[in-house]
Amino acid sequence: TIIPAYPAAVVDPTGAGDCYEAGFLFALSLFSDPKELGRFASVVASRCVETPGAPRISKAEVLSLLADWQDNAVPARPFSFLS
Repeated sequence: TIIPAYPAAVVDPTGAGDCYEAGFLFALSLFSDPKELGRFASVVASRCVETPGAPRISKAEVLSLLADWQDNAVPARPFSFLS
């Protein structure tokens, strides 16, 4: 299963992987479905890159964004090192 990235307006990508891992590990206490684990972690990582420095992200904020996110509503964005 491919889990798309939650859309984000990137300001500072530092720590995105760490935030994803932390979100995934925290999600283990909430979900058992691997897809939901990845979606939760994706939302956490997206919020992480939208602010400079270490963000403060609440569980309620992530669950709210997750509830509104539909996989098919996320536009595919091509990846390029040059853009």
